[in-house]
Amino acid sequence: MNRKKPGATKKNKQAKSKKREIIGIFLIVVSLFLAVALLSHNPGDWPGSSKAFDEPSNNLIGRYGAFVSHYLFQLIGWTAFAVVPFMVTAGGVLFLHRSLKLLWGPGFFLAVAGLFIPLLMALTIDIGADNTRVDPAFHFGGALGGLMAHYLVTYLGRIGTYLVSLGAVLIVIVLTTNIRPSNFVELAIAMANRS
Repeated sequence: MNRKKPGATKKNKQAKSKKREIIGIFLIVVSLFLAVALLSHNPGDWPGSSKAFDEPSNNLIGRYGAFVSHYLFQLIGWTAFAVVPFMVTAGGVLFLHRSLKLLWGPGFFLAVAGLFIPLLMALTIDIGADNTRVDPAFHFGGALGGLMAHYLVTYLGRIGTYLVSLGAVLIVIVLTTNIRPSNFVELAIAMANRS
């Protein structure tokens, strides 16, 4: 029979514990890097302008901060700001040795709300425009949000896209928080009855 030494499992647990702590610290530091890079983003910096790479950057993280913030905004728009708290949460969960299951709710909320809230904002701002183009969607949701807006508006129309987006956001709120939209309806009915 092959028996493991009691000290070997303890060393494995300690090594795993250290790895989780190191990854947690790394995620927190990277999220702080992202936060500063996003908050100090300047569209006049390289690579979003004609400025050369070797010219000084206005981004507080420097050229790499300008690079990262530019491409994050290009890819996912304002949703990039939501990535920072998720990464801090993930880093904290790992560092404090909590269950990774704690990340499912925030991750699901970030994914759904991060796609549909910018789309709802773009649809609201762009009311009355061409029926299939939603130009602000690229600004709010980046390339991902713009493509999703284009396909949803093309196949569902503006009203259908608005309803699907609103429904998706409400469903994710119900699934990931203790907030219940039915409470707001009941409150509105109670207030109407008092009048």
